[in-house]
Amino acid sequence: MMPYAYDSLNMIVQAFERGQNPAVYLRNLTTYEGTADTLTKSQAAATSSRLPRVGRQERQAVIAQGNAAERDKWRGAQAMSRTTFVRIVIAAFIILVLAAASVIVVRNDAASQADAPSGFVH
Repeated sequence: MMPYAYDSLNMIVQAFERGQNPAVYLRNLTTYEGTADTLTKSQAAATSSRLPRVGRQERQAVIAQGNAAERDKWRGAQAMSRTTFVRIVIAAFIILVLAAASVIVVRNDAASQADAPSGFVH
């Protein structure tokens, strides 16, 4: 369902006129007579449930209760741990340092000059 801007605004206005939460109204809306054509989406798409947004404490409480179904439900929604974040930052820093060093080596072509020392000093 891809409405025009006018239709999108009109749908939100209809939600307010009916005294409903616009997000809930738009989620449950299955057909709309738009300016170009009738917009439709399946009933399954309208009622599909997503994971609700919850805080870390609530998620940890559900996991601590030991309900296997709930634990599996929240497992994919966990945020990145501090250890993983630190490892990613360190890896990005190492990549940055190596990239800067390679740029310095490429731009510094002094070693290719004829009067450069050979490395053996007598």
